[in-house]
Amino acid sequence: MRLDELRERLKEIPQADARRLQELKLAPCTALKSSLTVQFTAAHPNLGTVNVVMTGPGGPYAFTLPAALPGQRFGTATPSGWTIGSLAPCAYLVSLSAQILLTTGDWVPNDLIDQIAFCKM
Repeated sequence: MRLDELRERLKEIPQADARRLQELKLAPCTALKSSLTVQFTAAHPNLGTVNVVMTGPGGPYAFTLPAALPGQRFGTATPSGWTIGSLAPCAYLVSLSAQILLTTGDWVPNDLIDQIAFCKM
């Protein structure tokens, strides 16, 4: 496959989506205090590794993801070993990365990345 053909195919890939913090869905400018619900979706017939991580003071902070199904990973990412109550008041960034395996192995496209920031009070 030529590089220009691969670029065109990459444009057709469904985007990974981490833009759902349940608490911000109801009130987008709210500072979070006691709960953080990260909902995510990543789907593609050749889906590789999917990861959700949060950066901020004391981080990075890991999440546990629900079990994968063939070609898809979705659901609620659960904090792994930390709680929102243990975080210092500051700005944080939740990032979703999804690997798409589209080539014969001689070149691997960069992961698709989606991010959302929030403030913890």
